[in-house]
Amino acid sequence: MTNLLGALRLIAAAAAFTFLSLPVAAQKPPVVLVVGFPPGGTSDAVARILAQRLPAYLGTAVIVENKPGALGSVAVNEVGASRDKPAFILAPSAAPVFGTLEERLKIDIFKDLQPVAGVAKFAFGVAANGALGVKTPQDLMAWMRSGKRASFGVAGAGGISDLLAGQVGKAAGQESTVVPYQGNGPMIKDLMAGHIPFGVMVAGEVTAFLADEKVRLIGVLSPRRSDVFENVPTFREYGIPIAIGEDWYAIWGSPAVPSDDIEKMRAAVESVLALREVKDALTKRHAMSVDYQSGEVIGERLKSSFAAWKAIRPAQKPR
Repeated sequence: MTNLLGALRLIAAAAAFTFLSLPVAAQKPPVVLVVGFPPGGTSDAVARILAQRLPAYLGTAVIVENKPGALGSVAVNEVGASRDKPAFILAPSAAPVFGTLEERLKIDIFKDLQPVAGVAKFAFGVAANGALGVKTPQDLMAWMRSGKRASFGVAGAGGISDLLAGQVGKAAGQESTVVPYQGNGPMIKDLMAGHIPFGVMVAGEVTAFLADEKVRLIGVLSPRRSDVFENVPTFREYGIPIAIGEDWYAIWGSPAVPSDDIEKMRAAVESVLALREVKDALTKRHAMSVDYQSGEVIGERLKSSFAAWKAIRPAQKPR
């Protein structure tokens, strides 16, 4: 009996020592990084690139939680309203901006979201079915002015792609139809099959489909050529005015995140984005440029983006 008690004491002592010897990361609750889009998409991929490397700088695990719906508004609402559960959200600025403009949000994006850091920027582009022979923005204008009615596929109604498609049609002086899809994947599939002639999307979404020329990226809508698509012209180079043709990813914190943790996350994101492997992953796999910005800058940038789209939207409300 004495030997048994001694053995049990040794086991208990060993267990206590093992627990105390565990890395601090194993004893801290994980950080939650919310994404407002389904697994497998660009937003999810960017979040997971960060989540794999942030623990080395935060000292704890990072879990990606997908909360898709309403072009990211479901996730923005949940994080912005969370006053008792610390969480972060990775989102393109369009999610809070258009969620507010389209009245899908119940929160105040300027008061209820704590800006942490900018992550990356990306261009939108116009892609054409390869069989059309439309290779440049100038070709597109000529095609539309020839009397053919253009249909533009977009990923969801009431977002940036929707408004940009309207701007392209307006530049041609022709009526056009916007066809909303549940994501870029189904839209690109129909574009390749010839069910729609054109699509407006994040330029990087079409990269994997360009090799066989079933789809052509005929131009980017950003003010300057993309760092990734250096040989693809901008619409502005052809004198075609597009107000805003790019967007950016950032991380925000819920109201429940302490200010010290906001700063820790900001510093960790800055360190992760400085890694060559992360820059390569964002550029080569997802056609984005690393665009680290402090939380203070992101706060002002969100206000500027909101004001710019608010000025454009009344004259060109999505159909």
